[in-house]
Amino acid sequence: MSTSFYILMGLLACLTIINLINAKRRSQSKARTFAVWFNGLALTLILLALTIAILQK
Repeated sequence: MSTSFYILMGLLACLTIINLINAKRRSQSKARTFAVWFNGLALTLILLALTIAILQK
């Protein structure tokens, strides 16, 4: 993988973490629950992609 892949995945991970923190600060609702689950899943998949890319090197 090229360097741009790691930069892009790092930026996406940072944005996901920021969005997850903002979702946690909101009041309890269905939209908040969906946002927390969706951001958690996104962060998991980003970290999985980075792990696979590093292991393939």
